Amino acid sequence: MVEVPAGPIRWQYGLRAEDLLDRDWSEFARPVEALGHPVRLELVRRILTGTQTTAELLELDQFASTGQLYHHLRQLVSAGWLVSPRRGHHQTVSTSQTGNERLADSIQSLPGSFDGFRSLSVAEIGPSGPVFAGIGDADPAHSGAPGPDTVFELGSITKTFTGALFADAIERGEVSPDDPLSQYLDALTGTPAGAVTLASLSQHSSGLPGLGETAVASTLESLLLNENPYASTSTEQLIADAAVAPVDPDQGTVYSNFAVALIGTALVEAAGVDDYATLLRERLTEPLGMDHTVVAATADQVPEDAVPGYLLNGTRAPRWWGEGYLPAGSATFTTASDLAIWAQANLDGTAPGAAALQPTAPMGTDTEIGWGWLTSPSFDGTGAQTWHNGATGGFRTFLTLDLAAGTGFLILSNSVAPVEDVVLAYATGSSIPGPDEHGCGGR
Repeated sequence: MVEVPAGPIRWQYGLRAEDLLDRDWSEFARPVEALGHPVRLELVRRILTGTQTTAELLELDQFASTGQLYHHLRQLVSAGWLVSPRRGHHQTVSTSQTGNERLADSIQSLPGSFDGFRSLSVAEIGPSGPVFAGIGDADPAHSGAPGPDTVFELGSITKTFTGALFADAIERGEVSPDDPLSQYLDALTGTPAGAVTLASLSQHSSGLPGLGETAVASTLESLLLNENPYASTSTEQLIADAAVAPVDPDQGTVYSNFAVALIGTALVEAAGVDDYATLLRERLTEPLGMDHTVVAATADQVPEDAVPGYLLNGTRAPRWWGEGYLPAGSATFTTASDLAIWAQANLDGTAPGAAALQPTAPMGTDTEIGWGWLTSPSFDGTGAQTWHNGATGGFRTFLTLDLAAGTGFLILSNSVAPVEDVVLAYATGSSIPGPDEHGCGGR
């Protein structure tokens, strides 16, 4: 995250210098060309340093009229450098509520700002079962707060599913943690990626980069143009990317969607099923009754009733789908009720592959990782939490479990405002900072 006067700028991916230098830069001629004017460069600088309205921009010496200003703003918006919401639009959580009144009121009355958020679906999980609440209007086409069966994109909490499938496959004797990846993906025999172990893939310590080269190529464009970065990577392409991927055994822990996508693909082969969707359904969601949890390899597999996602300023985010990175969470759709089933099953030990919860390696300061699940000190400092979060183009999610107390909390949000701030406020009473996103917003 980078803090600028206009607010925090956050991103999910980092691109290595060599990846950028190896790209065909011609496809970015138009975005770069849009900056080839001193006035537009000054506009971008002013917006990044806190100027938020067109009235403030008109005070600059460069503009004799609103027409001149809007000409340059249109060039920057069309090239993807700025996102301009409709005039007067301000995105925040409305007073709409559903579900448990106490829980809804406790979330809605948290100190701080809900600016940048749109709606939240939350649940407390305890020994007597889950309690649900929703606040805000999830879909402008259908007013009302989200209920426990409202469909959201899940993001990387999917990695806990893949971790559980790994633990379950170990229990079944299909795989072992120290098996090399090439044992299950023949195309990687003799390659550096083929030699990494399944355990290292799950622990983000394999030495592989965060993304394969096809996804890297799509990510830069998706950041500039607000598009889906995963549509171009099929399972076949994922394996082809792995065959040429560098492996750096000295890089330490690097969070890697690439690694988790590859271990998920290996588990599919070990189980002898057709694809990740089948493995997930047969071994996890169907046995647990998580009937609303699905993955979307193609655009037509996206649930029709999934709520839309949004950027901080209310601009509609792209819908994510794509086959190759499904095990990492590129396109999982779920509900608060289904995620509560998952939480409860892990708390009481009935989840398939529940051994995935147990830490197997360190991951950064004060954090350990199991098969997918992370364990670190709880937000209020009174114990430990086992957790994972998620992020897609227009959604943020968080699931945390207190294994000792047998309790949990989950939150699903259909905007990119950081839900970690809400979870922290819920746990400790701290204030939600709230992104300051009005007028024109840089992206």
